[in-house]
Amino acid sequence: MIKKISALTTVTALLLLTGCGGGGDSSAVATGSTLYTGYFVDLNVQGVDYSGSKGSKGVTDSQGSFKFKNGEKISFSLGNVSLGDVTLSTQERNAEVTPIDLVYGHKTTIYSPVLGNSSDQTKLDNMLRLLQTADADNNPSNGIEINNDTKTYISENLSNNLASSDVEKLATHLSKTAVDSTTAREHFQQTLTDVETHDRSRQQSNHDSHNNSGDNSHNGDSTDNSTDPHTGDDNHHSDDHSDDSNTGGSTGGSTGGSTGGSTGGSTGGSTGGSTGGSTGGSTGGSTGSSTGEPPVE
Repeated sequence: MIKKISALTTVTALLLLTGCGGGGDSSAVATGSTLYTGYFVDLNVQGVDYSGSKGSKGVTDSQGSFKFKNGEKISFSLGNVSLGDVTLSTQERNAEVTPIDLVYGHKTTIYSPVLGNSSDQTKLDNMLRLLQTADADNNPSNGIEINNDTKTYISENLSNNLASSDVEKLATHLSKTAVDSTTAREHFQQTLTDVETHDRSRQQSNHDSHNNSGDNSHNGDSTDNSTDPHTGDDNHHSDDHSDDSNTGGSTGGSTGGSTGGSTGGSTGGSTGGSTGGSTGGSTGGSTGSSTGEPPVE
């Protein structure tokens, strides 16, 4: 992916339910219930601290991933400098959290880096500029990595209420030119385009999964058609494809009638189990071989 939102490959994504200790940052800490995975992105952003109201805690990894629990408020920061927080539910499993979400304090469906409110715009621009200027290899297009030395400087020298002067101060410390607002927005737009694609895939996947669940409710089948957008790994639960005696009888009898005695008996026996074998073999055999018509129980 990203380093490009995991290649930002195709994604369905109801969100991969991840058990404690699975994937992501090995330093993540949480107690209690199931952990889910989310991603902090301006492309991927590595090195951002996070902590949650239900005990989740860690640092985003090279995929920008972090862990959270259902209904948990996750706060993001660079040391002592807060970036904002957002409350996440299982509906956001595998969803990307963007700087816009942190500006508003909740998951949004805003796919443009241009906001209507000037104070919100200033806050977003400064956050984007800070993250991109802090990138270790000065190439945000392959993902952003904020190393510990840079994070320590930010934590000890920048204000908690990020200002443009803070970004310039960081750039001077790193002996580089600060990323300007126009460049920062252009880079961020790529991420937002990818996030929009993922969100629409999730909506479709949710819709399909709901329909599949309804169709299979008579035999208890349930399928989670989810793919982690950052790894491409399928999270499909295996369905039980064993046929019951009614299906077997119907299959065995029908096959026996159309293909004849020996085929009906053998196919009915193997496919239909006891009822299918009996019906497909005896009824399908005699009826199928003599008339060629489907047997009747």
